[in-house]
This record gives sequence, C-alpha cells and structure tokens, in this order.
Amino acid sequence: MAVVLVMISRNQKSIFISLGLLIVTIVFALSLFKPMIMRFKQASLMVQKVNSDREKVMGTVNSIPEMEVERKELEKEMVYLNNRLPKEDKVPEIIRQISEKTSSLDVMVLSVSSGDQMELKDKPVISRMIFIDLISDYSTLARYLKLVEEIETALAIKKVYIARRSTLMAPKLSVKIQVETYISKGQG
Repeated sequence: MAVVLVMISRNQKSIFISLGLLIVTIVFALSLFKPMIMRFKQASLMVQKVNSDREKVMGTVNSIPEMEVERKELEKEMVYLNNRLPKEDKVPEIIRQISEKTSSLDVMVLSVSSGDQMELKDKPVISRMIFIDLISDYSTLARYLKLVEEIETALAIKKVYIARRSTLMAPKLSVKIQVETYISKGQG
C-alpha cells in the first residue's frame, strides 16, 4: 500500500485521508447515536399514542353535551313517573280491586293482607307489600295474575309460591302471592 500512496499526489492523499476519517466518524457517530435514535423513535411512537388518546378523550368530552341532554330527558321522565304514583296509601283500594278480580274467576281467596310501609333507599318512593293466599288451578291462576297486573296503580308482582293440593278432582293449587305497591314519598 505504501507503494500505491507514493504514486498518488498530495491532494489525492488528503482526500483519501479525509474520506477515511469521515467514514470512521460516521461509523463512530452511528454506534454512539444509535441508542439515541431508538429512543427518539420510541418517543415519537409515544407522542402518536398520546395524540390518539387525546383525540379519544376529546371525542368523549365533545359528547358530554349529548349526555347532558340525555340526563335531562331521564330527569323529565322520572318526574313524569313520580307524578303518576299515588300521593297517598291506596292499599285498601288495591285490596278491594284484587278481591273484585276473583269474582269472574274460579279462584277462592283465603286472605289478603298488607305489610308495613318501607322507604326505598335513594328512591323517591315508599313500598308496601300485599300478601294474597288463594286456591286455584293453573290456567285460572295465570288469568288471575294477568288481571292483577292490569290494576291501574304502580304495583309489581314480586313472588308467587305454588304448592299442589291433593284432591280427587282436578288438581288445585295453594298459592301465595306477594305484590309490591308504590307511593310517592313525602307528597301525601
């Protein structure tokens, strides 16, 4: 190689030396800055993820007015439903209606009674249970429950206990029904 350098002019030697130094510098810089470049790429990916998450959050924030409208509609519906609730205890009237429903059916009512009022936690209503004991057959019981459900007040059939009675004739059932009725709280 020394022979080859002798034939090369001084300008060419300085160019070759400069190129060699440049290549060594580039290789050294790449090995030195490679971890930094990798961190920069990771940081760039994190920035993209943060921007994506920010766009999702902004989409959620932008939908809050829609949620506010929905909340107001639900409040209006709650006021409407609360206004439909009886303002006073109508259990005696409901018991009368329950008893009247049996007149058109082959149902023998043994007893109808009511429980104490219970305040429902965090709700603007008071609950009161009505207990019905009766004897019926299957098909008549289904019609009776349908008629009870159609009574024009806020009530729900909570539980139905059925036990078969032993008879020689058509099978009869001993039935215990729990009906819950609701009263608007503090407006009676």
